[in-house]
Amino acid sequence: MSGDVRKVLDMLAAGKITVDDAEKLLEALHQSGSPSEADSAELSSGGQKKAKFLCVHVDPKDGRSHGRHEGKVRVKIPLMLIKAGVKLGKFLPEGTRDQVNAKLSNHGLDINVSDLDSSDLNAFIESLQTSSIDVEDDKETVRVFCC
Repeated sequence: MSGDVRKVLDMLAAGKITVDDAEKLLEALHQSGSPSEADSAELSSGGQKKAKFLCVHVDPKDGRSHGRHEGKVRVKIPLMLIKAGVKLGKFLPEGTRDQVNAKLSNHGLDINVSDLDSSDLNAFIESLQTSSIDVEDDKETVRVFCC
C-alpha cells in the first residue's frame, strides 16, 4: 500500500474526513498514477483488465418506466473503498464493533466485522470477475457483478 493511500485511510480512521472524501482522494490518487494495491495487479491472470467497481443493478420486470430512470437502481462502489473498509474494520474499538454488528444483525445480515478477512473479500471479488449473482422474482431482477 502506498504512503498516500495509507495517509487517506489514517485520516478516515481518525474521523478527520468522511467516507465520501476518502473515496474522492483515493480516486484522485489512482488517476494521478500513484501506485496502490489495486494498481499492482491491474491485469487478471487471463490478461483481462481487472474490475475496479462492485456494481449492483436492480431493474423492474413490469417494463414500466415513468421517467428516464424511474424504477431502476444503479450502484457502483469502488473496490478499493470496500477493501479499505474491511481493513479499517479491524481497527474499530470494541464497543463500536458491537454496535456495527448489532445494526447489521437488525437488517438480517449475520456478519461480524471482526471476522472480515481481506483474503475472503479478494476471493469473492475474483469470482465475480467472471460471473455475477443474479436474483429474479416476479417484480424485479437484481444483478451483482464487478465492472
